[in-house]
Amino acid sequence: MTQLGFGGLYLVVLVLYAVSRIRLGLGHYELTHEMHDPKDLVPFGFSLFNPFTWLFMTSQLYMMLHGWMLGAVLAAGSLVHALTGNDHRRRLPMTATAVSVVVLAIALSGFGRDILVWVRD
Repeated sequence: MTQLGFGGLYLVVLVLYAVSRIRLGLGHYELTHEMHDPKDLVPFGFSLFNPFTWLFMTSQLYMMLHGWMLGAVLAAGSLVHALTGNDHRRRLPMTATAVSVVVLAIALSGFGRDILVWVRD
């Protein structure tokens, strides 16, 4: 399901945010609004030979293009599929819908806006 992949990309940014806060010992405002560029916080440095860089760049593109909106649209289709499918085919669409709803709730909150500003930096 596409929504699970989109949720994974959003999770990459949230994990980078959490690890950076713990590692640097900074508060939310200090990390998101001051001089801490997320590219400088990628594990093992920002290099094209580093797989974490490619993962971060994909997540950054997803965040900047507001990919969570596409996930929310796809969630409606997954919900319909989950409600009309057989019992054993309902778990994955319901999980994908739940992930999309959680990502949407985070993205539309004040925290999500701060994370978007931080990633765009």
